[in-house]
Amino acid sequence: MTKNHRFPPFVPLIFFLSISINGLAQDGGNSGLENIREESLRATLHFLSSPELEGRETTYRGQKVAALFISSTFLRLGLKPVGPEETYLQRFQLEVSRPGKDLSIQVKKKSGESRKYDKPLSQFFLSPRAQKTQVVTGDLAFVGYGIASPDTEYSYNDYATIDVKGKVVLMMGFEPQEKDSTSRFNGTKPTRFSGRRRQQLKIEIAKEHGAVGVLYMAEVGDHPTIAMQARFLENLFKKGVMALPDTASSEDSNIPTFSISKEVANELLQPSGMEIDLLHSKIDQTLEPISFDVPGTVVTLKVDITRDLVDTENVIGLLEGSDPLLKNEAVVFSAHYDHLGIGNDGAIYHGADDDGSGTTAVLEIAKAFARSPQKPKRSILFIAFTAEEKGLLGSLFYTKNPIVALENTV
Repeated sequence: MTKNHRFPPFVPLIFFLSISINGLAQDGGNSGLENIREESLRATLHFLSSPELEGRETTYRGQKVAALFISSTFLRLGLKPVGPEETYLQRFQLEVSRPGKDLSIQVKKKSGESRKYDKPLSQFFLSPRAQKTQVVTGDLAFVGYGIASPDTEYSYNDYATIDVKGKVVLMMGFEPQEKDSTSRFNGTKPTRFSGRRRQQLKIEIAKEHGAVGVLYMAEVGDHPTIAMQARFLENLFKKGVMALPDTASSEDSNIPTFSISKEVANELLQPSGMEIDLLHSKIDQTLEPISFDVPGTVVTLKVDITRDLVDTENVIGLLEGSDPLLKNEAVVFSAHYDHLGIGNDGAIYHGADDDGSGTTAVLEIAKAFARSPQKPKRSILFIAFTAEEKGLLGSLFYTKNPIVALENTV
């Protein structure tokens, strides 16, 4: 099964390529533009987005085949290899984190009642990003939306009347009054939401206030339930969350953070006599925080994370400039050649537009410059990045390890 993706129209793409090459050509004249052909663009894109490349998932077979194809193209064009051992590959490793099997939320109430939640993707899910294997225990506190904003910004602080040091905090996702265009959270903003809705920011704020764990409940308003997200999440966590090793497991890891269903949240809140929909409605109506300790409720969060190192590669070719001095500077043409691979249902995400078309353009520009009798004064780097769908990781690795110093990249 495949997802249908229309190929992008080629007339605008050819026009863009022509402008790019004319802009760098030396003193006009024959710039190699005649080498740009629709049939060439179409053939390259047809291959990159073909079912045989299986969606070019980072570190998987299709991505490796695409890297070989791009490298072979650079070799055929006579570009200079800049990788080790005269290759076009800038190899690096990614750390892949996945939730382990020993995950749970244990709840003990004053009455002596105990409940264990251990069913991922129905009761909760755990993103492994910036988390580590550990167990934490703390009293439970509800902190509204988990927002602490300065008076000069939104004048809203869910932590103003509660001490959460050593506690596990339960918070709602997003922000108050997200449907209200007159709300001070978004009424004066050009976009629908303020930056205060970001989950990672809320986790950091909870940590700053001394919380030892976070239960994040995003089933508010018309936002999708965990059950609705389950198919996508299962595929995501099966493949794992990727990061560069030097940023994946830093000492600034998140405190344990579980995303929980509304049903679980309401069960946790029972001793307080409150439930999520009522709290959501009250806060949205008044824009006044509601935070409280949940009486006699102790929560233990058990986090289990597995980590592996995997190999991947950017593909880079260099066309040296013709000017003895300016050739030490470089212009970069780049796109990413990875995409989303194969879904849980067997559907192939071909990535014709994203970013097969961009990679095709980079290769066609490289061909035009390589075959032109006039060479640009500055050098040109043609870069196909990997792992961009995983968080812009290929380009991040390159900027940390540039082939041409960034100060000379113009």
